[in-house]
Amino acid sequence: MTHYTLRGIAAASICLLGLALLSPGALAKGHDSNTLHKLGKAIEYPVRKASENTSIAAHRTVGAKSVVHRRNGNKTYRSVVTSNGRIHRKYRVGRRHRG
Repeated sequence: MTHYTLRGIAAASICLLGLALLSPGALAKGHDSNTLHKLGKAIEYPVRKASENTSIAAHRTVGAKSVVHRRNGNKTYRSVVTSNGRIHRKYRVGRRHRG
């Protein structure tokens, strides 16, 4: 029993020490490390694309259509992928209207 208690105290003290050593800049609201952000995006992209491709393949096997976002330069379009693999562009996404 004391073995587990000592381990818990040691783990808690290491966590508290780690929190105490964090710089105030890292805890500031809105702070974003560019390196960590790029690393997270690099890890997230293949996972997101693989899941999107799996979804499209699943829809194609059952003969259904899939709605995806496709890019052309700096413009993003909502497109429909039919069961035979054709892509039909529908409309632009994220367009800002001036009013």
